[in-house]
Amino acid sequence: MLQQLSYVTRRLLRRTLPLTDAAARSWVIHPAQRTRRSRAFFLDGQLDRVEGVQEETTRENEERRVLGSAVEHAATRGHELRDAVLVGGSVYAGGSRLALLPGSAVPETFQRPREELATAALDCTFVGNRYFGHWITDDCPLHLLARDHAPPIGVVRAPYAQEEGYCALWGLSPRKVPGARVRSLLVFQDYGQNAHKRGRYTALRTALAARVGPRRRRGVYLRRGTTGVRRLLENEQEIEARLAGRGFDVVDPVGGSAEDVARACVGAACVVGVEGSGLAHGVVAVADGGAIVALQPPWRFNNVFKDYADCLDLRYGFVVGTRAGDGFRVDPGELERTLDLCDRA
Repeated sequence: MLQQLSYVTRRLLRRTLPLTDAAARSWVIHPAQRTRRSRAFFLDGQLDRVEGVQEETTRENEERRVLGSAVEHAATRGHELRDAVLVGGSVYAGGSRLALLPGSAVPETFQRPREELATAALDCTFVGNRYFGHWITDDCPLHLLARDHAPPIGVVRAPYAQEEGYCALWGLSPRKVPGARVRSLLVFQDYGQNAHKRGRYTALRTALAARVGPRRRRGVYLRRGTTGVRRLLENEQEIEARLAGRGFDVVDPVGGSAEDVARACVGAACVVGVEGSGLAHGVVAVADGGAIVALQPPWRFNNVFKDYADCLDLRYGFVVGTRAGDGFRVDPGELERTLDLCDRA
């Protein structure tokens, strides 16, 4: 409780500390890297349709992603926190707080850790605990990093539908603890898409392909339906029919197990889907050198999957739809012409 009270007191005094200042030691696991993004493939006029972007990004950032620009990928760093407390969805240490779940810190001051640990490594992030896609692309690679340094631990939350299945396919053994005091807790800054992250993505992709069988070369459409944050593709059946005519398979991630989805997607030459967490199935399964095509609502332009594609030398394209009914629609002809660009790339 003392660590939580220290944080709340500092917050009231406006003297809270950043995590790096609270660390007993910090070190670089992999240095920062400067590279150049490739240009995405898309039809002329697509950017003119963009009305807005996802709340955690900016239009300028999205344009830099898709038009090609120099980028510095942050270093992967480790930090050791002494006498840290993980409770109520946050880590407290030395007057700092690392939030891992949404919510206020104040009620957590009345909670006590349930166990004592000598050492552990944190294997989850705020975004990974909030979005399935980020669990795949952030927390699963982070687990591989954490377990190389100490026993991994994370916070208790409701599991994603296919979380257990993917962990089984990858041989991951996450441990969720409701509360613990850790004498030496290792936490990592691991958001840079550097060569170290690429190596862990590749390990997950290789393990998945090895577990589910021979690679395929056909395209896959990942159906979104009405799941997640509302992005309803009003003419999804029309899009599915058009893609089926090009030899694509339609895969419904909601209705299948992790193994079913992986078996349907591994080795696909191209993965198409509405922008969102569902495309993460494609990042870990698409063929080496393959393509990801995001169907974008005009009010929520977001290309975070471009970062993963660049890291893995995958191609990335998009189609921006137009508002229709309660959602948006994508012109099937525009999608086909975009796929033609992909084929020529």
